Amino acid sequence: MTLTIPPSSLALICFAFAALLLVALHLLPTGADPVRHGVSEYGIGPFASLYRAQAIASGVGAIALADALLGTSVDTGPLICLVLFGAARVLIAGFPTDRDLPMTRTGQIHAVLAAVAFLALAVVAPWLSASPFAAAAWPAARVGVLGLAVVVTATSLGSFAVASLPAAVRAYGLAQRAFYLAGFAWLIAIAMLLPH
Repeated sequence: MTLTIPPSSLALICFAFAALLLVALHLLPTGADPVRHGVSEYGIGPFASLYRAQAIASGVGAIALADALLGTSVDTGPLICLVLFGAARVLIAGFPTDRDLPMTRTGQIHAVLAAVAFLALAVVAPWLSASPFAAAAWPAARVGVLGLAVVVTATSLGSFAVASLPAAVRAYGLAQRAFYLAGFAWLIAIAMLLPH
């Protein structure tokens, strides 16, 4: 007997697991400052394996979500963005960030993968949430999903802005955590709205 998990259910399980791991990382004595340090700081401390597990889980979840949306009326663009986000998250687990400058080659790859993930989710969230598919599939929840999508995009772009402004860089960790919170909430909401 084989157990088959629908891709939407796999996505939901992965996102919930990743979110729980991220909460655990905030409760453990990691040494990372949630206000100043990016989430990637968890990937270079004593609990790096938990960070890598959450990165992989969120990536697999995004790819499963794209698979669940395959064959629907969703355009190819959002599916590509979800796969890009997923692939970047899975790959980032193998490229830890740098704590200090100058950046190493590994740290540079990490930064590129993080930028791809942040931008892919910033693009796909409003694109998918405002699509005719969303209007037809989730009429009662569409306003909430679209609202979450706007927050995902705003916090993604806000993270880039904070990182580039010397006066605001001390709040980089907060900006990133807002993005993670909005991103996981949106991904979980989309996965929950699909048939299981």
